Amino acid sequence: MAIEISTVYGVDITGDPFEITGINVPNDATVAILLILGAWMTGGGDHIDISNFDEDADDHFVFINAGTDTHTGRHTAGAYYLKYGETGFPTRGGTGLTLTISLTSGFLYGQRAVLFFLSGTVTDGTLIIGSDATTIADDDPEWTSEDMGDVGPSDLAFIAAAQYQTNPNVAPTGSGQTALASGTTSSCRWAVGYEFGEDQMTFTVASSSYQGGVAFAIKAVTGGGSPGVVLTMDHFNGGF
Repeated sequence: MAIEISTVYGVDITGDPFEITGINVPNDATVAILLILGAWMTGGGDHIDISNFDEDADDHFVFINAGTDTHTGRHTAGAYYLKYGETGFPTRGGTGLTLTISLTSGFLYGQRAVLFFLSGTVTDGTLIIGSDATTIADDDPEWTSEDMGDVGPSDLAFIAAAQYQTNPNVAPTGSGQTALASGTTSSCRWAVGYEFGEDQMTFTVASSSYQGGVAFAIKAVTGGGSPGVVLTMDHFNGGF
């Protein structure tokens, strides 16, 4: 079974805590992916305090990696996952669910939360093949992730990027990537892209300032096979 991407859900972050609502979980979902995009808190690492589908104070999502911008070190793209079978994973086939999220510090200049489910991934400790993220020293209008490991043809890589005022590009042109979701939240432009069988992912921006990104690769449950069907949503909570 190849990896398939569910409908994409999202919400502009305008307060804390905040919610993504109206979520439907695929019957065969194996992992939920959560992205926080935009200029927010300073410093590196995990900056989610609460993340759960059951309206409690637990933090169920696991941190993957996060990118910082070139001037202030603020987070601009953070990636998290929650696997099927682990505490807090929502009921398969559940409809109209709500994901509650709280950050550890304040947000700036506009932020977006993006959520989607994958089917056909492994659910053991090999799920994340590898990841990479920008750092404060990455001051260039184009960034390409380093080698993320042994990414097979049915494994799936993602890149998420955000920049203050100008537009990150994770479209297929020039890199083989496909845009999954993109938009503008206040003064922040953000985008998410994916590509099967790729161990290096790229984003470009209009100018080399105040941008950052994160890339990671997800392992398919079996090797070989054709890429899965991608289902995306044109709008949600104000639109992508």
